[in-house]
Amino acid sequence: MSAADPTAAAGQDRWAEATQWRLTWWRFRRHRLAVISLVVIALFYLVAAFADFLAINDPHATDARRSFIPPQAIHFFDESGFNPHVYGLRGVRDRQTFQLVYTPDPNRKLPVRLFVPGYSYHLFGVFETNIHLVGIVGGQRTDGIFLLGTDQLGRDLFSRMIVATRVSLFIGLAVPAFELCQLFRQG
Repeated sequence: MSAADPTAAAGQDRWAEATQWRLTWWRFRRHRLAVISLVVIALFYLVAAFADFLAINDPHATDARRSFIPPQAIHFFDESGFNPHVYGLRGVRDRQTFQLVYTPDPNRKLPVRLFVPGYSYHLFGVFETNIHLVGIVGGQRTDGIFLLGTDQLGRDLFSRMIVATRVSLFIGLAVPAFELCQLFRQG
């Protein structure tokens, strides 16, 4: 490097004057897997922040008539074109096992829409609302979208899983923060 090369000198000054955080950030940005992982974790925390908005059904509501419903598929097209819908379910008692078996009823199409009213919740613990990202319009009280099915108490597994991400991700932040507080306290 010669003294006449101003770009090389500017690059050296940039590295020499950079803070530790800036050096770490430059190194982090070059690591593709680390950047992808950061985006995925940020999406997880975004889901946790808006869990009630993203939950389709009330995760705590139980209904024995909806127990062990299999996962439902959202159909995006029908004979009229783009029309997102799920089929209503028909429960039939199996004569050999006496279990209630749910089968899709193609005669009952329940339209799936965005920003529909559902169960009431507090967004960020402050704003009371009942608007959800996805839901069905019309249908009976027992109808719903069950993307992952229901459990033995009739609770929607998808909604419960989304709401449960809050606890898991909070622990991931709270434990290191608690440890840092302990380190500062002990001196």
